[in-house]
Amino acid sequence: TIAIYAVGELLEARFWAGAARTEWIARARHHLAALGVALLASVVNPNGIRNLAHVTGFFGNRFLRQTQEFLSPDFHTINGKIFLLALLAVIATFAFTRRRPAVPVLFVVLSNVAFSLISQRNIELFALVALPLLALTYDEEWRALPLLRRPKEIFQREHAGAYSGIAAGICALLLIAVAFAGGTVAGVEVVTGRFDPKVFPVDAVTRARTERFRGTLFNHFIWGGYLLHAWPEERVFIDGGTDHYGDELFDEYVRVWNLDPGWREVLRRRGINAALVPPGSRLAHELVDDLGWKVWYCDSTAVILRGSADVARARVQGDSVLSSCSSPRPSTK
Repeated sequence: TIAIYAVGELLEARFWAGAARTEWIARARHHLAALGVALLASVVNPNGIRNLAHVTGFFGNRFLRQTQEFLSPDFHTINGKIFLLALLAVIATFAFTRRRPAVPVLFVVLSNVAFSLISQRNIELFALVALPLLALTYDEEWRALPLLRRPKEIFQREHAGAYSGIAAGICALLLIAVAFAGGTVAGVEVVTGRFDPKVFPVDAVTRARTERFRGTLFNHFIWGGYLLHAWPEERVFIDGGTDHYGDELFDEYVRVWNLDPGWREVLRRRGINAALVPPGSRLAHELVDDLGWKVWYCDSTAVILRGSADVARARVQGDSVLSSCSSPRPSTK
């Protein structure tokens, strides 16, 4: 972002002469100096300059395209539609204002639009960086619009007012009290302070830890981070830190999860003898149906399977064995 500002300021200076040109060049020098400081500060870590190579190389890894947060936004979802409205607002702002934005502002907005369209994880960055810049740039035009006069008058009056901060202090104390109460007020949970058992394998992990379940585990990818937190004594097969696991292991995970040719060989070579996956997944049914694995624990969110990758093919009724997992109450087999 600092580099984008610096490049934009150097280009903006080409449109001006005299004092204005000197001012834009001075801004560019300021940001170039800040960029140098930022680069030097980023190598003050145990990995040194290799940290920069890791970060820049990370986004070139092909396996990122298989991770949802790195995919382009889906404009058919509610979140995608909200982002689409924001993009249309940006286009309309540029179209209906006679005054062009400064080149640095334009570059930052366009680059963040591009980042967000390439990877949906950058939409938050777009909201934090691009939209406030547009609001600052076109504040005068916004004030001149005949729309929403009453709200704008209230905002202006609030902005011009002077406050002691007592109200903010009271709100802060109330929030701290809610935190100490575990997010519950008068018996009502107003802030969720736990993992949703319908999303994460909370009950399965609790049961496994209570009964000291052990095994060489294959786990559902999106549960990896939760397992690191909730089941620290059990090693995960993979989690969200895919850049550290590398292409080979991620490819092996995808091969097993998708039941691609060679998935049994991966289990055998890695010595996998347990699995924690959703009960409705194809993998869960194939492990039971094809390899004869047994259901150790089962609920509507997760199933823990136990077996051996070397077990002979044993045709069993996998659908009927896993059907009890649809029950909202956990059951053990």
